[in-house]
Amino acid sequence: WLCSSWLLAFAISGAAARVEAQSADPWLGRDKLLHFSVELGVTGVSYAAAVPLLEQPWQRALFAAGVGLSLGAGKELYDASGRGDPSLRDFAWDLIGCAVGVGLALLINLALRDGEPKSARARPAPWQFRF
Repeated sequence: WLCSSWLLAFAISGAAARVEAQSADPWLGRDKLLHFSVELGVTGVSYAAAVPLLEQPWQRALFAAGVGLSLGAGKELYDASGRGDPSLRDFAWDLIGCAVGVGLALLINLALRDGEPKSARARPAPWQFRF
């Protein structure tokens, strides 16, 4: 819901109305690499920061995606306020970077967890349900 509210705010802000500016905004520019790499880094660091706070990998992934997408949407909203050049293409690269960051974090988590003996893994109490 956080992502959809950011997207709605972005669309309402009028940034989407600047379609003519998109033609001068290439899909593979230097700024797109920046958007991708910053999202990748922020999402990965957010996932790592959530490890001691959240037990399940899906919870950490959701937290990291929320942080990353909030940052990307915030940047585009800032640009849409007249202080920059808002771009749906920039936000698309934010989404791609966020997805890759979450995917890599989950793979690293899985790789590190497979090295643990099963007896060392946390077990739920009998009255707790695991989904």
